[in-house]
Amino acid sequence: MPPVRAARQAGHLRRLPMFERFTKDGVVWPDGTICSVDVVVWCTGFRPALGHLAPLRLRRDNGLPSRVGPLAAGAPGLAFGGYGDWCGVASATLIGVGQWARQAVGGAFP
Repeated sequence: MPPVRAARQAGHLRRLPMFERFTKDGVVWPDGTICSVDVVVWCTGFRPALGHLAPLRLRRDNGLPSRVGPLAAGAPGLAFGGYGDWCGVASATLIGVGQWARQAVGGAFP
């Protein structure tokens, strides 16, 4: 994909190893390196693997975190996408995810 390749070559994209934990303002790696972050895009696959969110004590509906559109209820800045109808009709498809992504960004960063 040319735009992604161009962004990578310009140094705008970089892959980092998995961090160990979240803090109030960012993340911490196993070696103690701390990094402030504005956004984390967490790609987990095709099933909700959300155990790492347990410390947030999210409200739950039917075993899954409560949400308003793609936004987690009671957790400012946290949005879900790509889990099918749980997060929005067709949000698990490339065609359908766009509307939910726009709502997530708009709601998380008004």
